[in-house]
Amino acid sequence: MFKKLTALLVLTILAVCALAACNESMPEIPDSGISVSGIVLCGGDPLPGAAVLVNGETAGVADVNGVFSLSGLEYGDIVAFELDGYTFSPSSHTVTGTVNDLTVLALKDGGTTGGEDPEEPDGPDLPDEPEEPDEPDLPDVPDPPDEPEEPDVPEPEALAAPHSFFAVYTESGIPAIGFSADARTEILTLIITLPSGETREAEAAARDGAFVFDGFTVAFEADLADDKLLVTLDVSEPVTLYGGFTLAAVSSAEGMTDGTSADFLSPFAAGAPEITGLTYADGILSWDAARLPDGCTFAVLANGVLVVETDSLAADISGVALPEGAAVCVAALLDGKPVAFSDALILN
Repeated sequence: MFKKLTALLVLTILAVCALAACNESMPEIPDSGISVSGIVLCGGDPLPGAAVLVNGETAGVADVNGVFSLSGLEYGDIVAFELDGYTFSPSSHTVTGTVNDLTVLALKDGGTTGGEDPEEPDGPDLPDEPEEPDEPDLPDVPDPPDEPEEPDVPEPEALAAPHSFFAVYTESGIPAIGFSADARTEILTLIITLPSGETREAEAAARDGAFVFDGFTVAFEADLADDKLLVTLDVSEPVTLYGGFTLAAVSSAEGMTDGTSADFLSPFAAGAPEITGLTYADGILSWDAARLPDGCTFAVLANGVLVVETDSLAADISGVALPEGAAVCVAALLDGKPVAFSDALILN
């Protein structure tokens, strides 16, 4: 009985996570503009009350289920999250297109690890050292002449380091990594560290469009917006060849010191898991799956509520009482955690 209750609790939490794809309380995506919606989680549980900022201004708040939704956004807008006592990962999201399943993880700020070390007991007092006899006063030595002052040489201005890294699958399914760079950048250098520890480096003019490495190419787009250079990298080739990797970027310009980013760990595997082809006929809901890890099961959710769990690619939901217009989707679960969601299917 305890195992069944535990499984039910896990699936209920997952149903809340799935609100990013198909929760009925989320507003419909507008016909125009760019929208971003998703869920804020802390330790696997929804985190309500987190402020959602757009370009530093509060644009919304995560609801009681941790769900947030923004619309009318523009390309290059920076979406961030804020709540006292928490930090968030990713720390920010740069808008490059509509995203309906952005999952943001909140971490409580750390504290001290324990109490203070016990004090050592006082030892016995040592006898006083004998006083040294006074040294005789020496005659004053004249101060050496002052060194001539070096003329001030202005330090070169520093470029801002590339920042605000994010990873996303584009609408065509291409794995992409983006970041913001100083608008004055003339040369970009990309440094990729492979899983073997080998480092590859390539540079390109800030608007050339491709980094050519030994064995693969990383195409990129660079757009100037709001005095920032917004760079989007097509990392499909290194992802296909190596799976995971770490990258860093360096901005350079004549007469200025370089700006070097922190390392960014690519979250992509050799291919993203996905659930597609959701169809419903004669009470049977069916779907296709690709690149799922071994051991996955499937949860059928209607308006964000679990109705069926199965390990096959179809489920009989004819006996489930569903309201007209219910939004149905399928989540792939591994060890009780979602790894992929299908698009929502509206039942008429």
